[in-house]
Amino acid sequence: GHIGPYHTAFVLLDEHCGTHVDAPAHFVPPPGSGLPNEGDLAAVTADKLDLSRLMGPAAVIDVSVLTGQGENGESPEIGPELVEAWEAEHGRLQPGDVVLFSSGWDRFYLPPPAGDRYAKEPFLFGRGPGWPTPGVSTLQLLLDRGATTLGLDGVSVGASHAGVPPHVFGLGHNMVFVELL
Repeated sequence: GHIGPYHTAFVLLDEHCGTHVDAPAHFVPPPGSGLPNEGDLAAVTADKLDLSRLMGPAAVIDVSVLTGQGENGESPEIGPELVEAWEAEHGRLQPGDVVLFSSGWDRFYLPPPAGDRYAKEPFLFGRGPGWPTPGVSTLQLLLDRGATTLGLDGVSVGASHAGVPPHVFGLGHNMVFVELL
């Protein structure tokens, strides 16, 4: 509407819309909150991240073999074996590597109704496959290698059917996630 001499509109959207970074505070409540998994990493919000953590050699791991698998809104799990297979071909991941899981899920990021498969159908309605996501064992492998920044082209590091465990584990170990690449 008109505000004074000009016309304008307002937009309200979730901060996790579009490509974004999950900092530890996303799933780590502050000490003394009484909430599960509380800790000092709650102070690490996106504005406090060391941006150098988002830079470094990229290890692009193709996990597209999992895309389209799963039903009833379940996300197929990116297991450690896919990371180890990549390492067998390209060499062991090194501390500071930025790991990028490429599933091809971003091809479903379209205007509705065609784009409903991206997140709405699996997450809200439990229909069709969810986006591929790393399991906790895969996150532990990345931590063991010193790779603490992970990006993926799917909706979230969390599975459409169980989004909390990978977030709590990874962010609780000071990982950084870049989602919706």
